Amino acid sequence: MPPAEYGGAYVRAEHRGRGIGEALARLAIAHFMWDNDPESLPALIAHVHIENEKPRTVLGKLGFRHDKRIQASGGVPGFEHMPKAKEDGLVHGDEFVFDSKKIAELLRQVAAVLRNKKIEGKSGEETPILAKLKVEEFTSENLESLAKAVEAKTK
Repeated sequence: MPPAEYGGAYVRAEHRGRGIGEALARLAIAHFMWDNDPESLPALIAHVHIENEKPRTVLGKLGFRHDKRIQASGGVPGFEHMPKAKEDGLVHGDEFVFDSKKIAELLRQVAAVLRNKKIEGKSGEETPILAKLKVEEFTSENLESLAKAVEAKTK
């Protein structure tokens, strides 16, 4: 099965620093884990252009780790938006792989957001959220249960 790719989340400038981008990213990844058996998942990867420093900190907080340097043509899906090097016409980037040991932790973080209905930003400021999800089973209790199951399988 080909790897799945996390593509990022965009937060408008006036809302940055409030933890919204990280919360959206965690929610997307947790939902991916919920929809798929975490034990049989394809690799979850993210690609970042070598000159783009911004997403690296967020990827680390989410549980991604740097895997390798990659080169691809601009025509490869997911790379068409990345600038090509003048020397060889290729996109130069870094590939990050989600650390499978972080699955339970991420599921618990999302469970806490759903339970508390708030996100804590960098300064400790809390942003209330309205969590209305289409999947009724995607609850804090069920995410906690999935986290326990994942931990039990990895011990």
